[in-house]
Amino acid sequence: MKKNLGRFLFVFLFLYSVLEASTYKWYLDLNKKNVVTNEAVYFKYTCVFSDKSELYVIEFNPVTDNKNYSIKLLSEKEQIIDNHRENSFEFVLYVKNGGDFKLDLEATMKKTNKDSIENTVLGRDNRAYEEYSIKKFPLQSIKLNVTPIDQKLVGKFTLQTKQDDSKITQFEPYHLEIILEGKGDFKIIQPFHFNIPDVKVFQEEPKLEIELTKEGTQGRWSQKFAFVSDKDFTIPAQQLQYYDLIQQTIHTLQTKPVQIKVQKSSFTKEDLLDVKEEQTFHFKKEYFYYFLTFIAGFLVAKIKFRSRKKENRSENKLCEKISQMKSLEQVNVLLILEEDTQYKELIEQIETKQIKSLKEVKRLICG
Repeated sequence: MKKNLGRFLFVFLFLYSVLEASTYKWYLDLNKKNVVTNEAVYFKYTCVFSDKSELYVIEFNPVTDNKNYSIKLLSEKEQIIDNHRENSFEFVLYVKNGGDFKLDLEATMKKTNKDSIENTVLGRDNRAYEEYSIKKFPLQSIKLNVTPIDQKLVGKFTLQTKQDDSKITQFEPYHLEIILEGKGDFKIIQPFHFNIPDVKVFQEEPKLEIELTKEGTQGRWSQKFAFVSDKDFTIPAQQLQYYDLIQQTIHTLQTKPVQIKVQKSSFTKEDLLDVKEEQTFHFKKEYFYYFLTFIAGFLVAKIKFRSRKKENRSENKLCEKISQMKSLEQVNVLLILEEDTQYKELIEQIETKQIKSLKEVKRLICG
């Protein structure tokens, strides 16, 4: 009898200490109240407990994206400071429409209840009880004054380009890379496109290297291009507009037009394709695409050539063509068009830059 009484007394004291003593308060930290549409707003909710509060579980995940706003999670952290438990939740908010904005959020506070502790302490296996008491806790409202602007892209950006020398040889690709760096929603930026008469343009999908910070998304956006032509051409300027948060005005970034001088080559497209020698071979534009993309080492392995009966090629004829080549890229085009599996490994070595010397390629093929 005394043993049972002592056991129940222990349970009572334990329940009293863990269920009655813990209290908590929520706090809001908002970095700004006056913003423009699509401007990044940082906010942080912190729940501070009166003790370690091991029996509390917080459910709070307001990450969402709708027609009025979007919320992205920046960080979630739990720590014990001076014997007090603190849970913090950091987010970045984007408001899509102008006017007075109010956001009411709530957290779910789940607390291990009396029945759960009694069954755990007394060793009962009773699954008919609820393990938690659940309370919806309304948090302090987020209130913003949002000024509408006629630009979805907001932040601060810089633009630069990387490009080849403006003098190239016929059928050699001219490479151009457009790079944007700064702070803003890079995913809004649309790919650039070029439409130049008598010029074949190849382009990659934009590449993003970004991270979310208190000031919004920051990082780098880039897109690569290659241009092929047999005569002079001009690459036109490209523009990007955004709302500059520092200058508080719409700002335009622009590339410069580039005039490309194309020098005559000692061989023609027909020489490359060897049309007279092989009537059964039909050149396809896709072959240039596979070569000129910047991940050609990967794509070459995926090329599926149309089956055909091959005629014996003259090794001397191939070496004669290679001797006229002035760059590895020209040689690579020729090897791809040869459609001979014996050159597959060599093509991949050129594309992955394991082989960087034109002289070495000539030696491997022609001796």
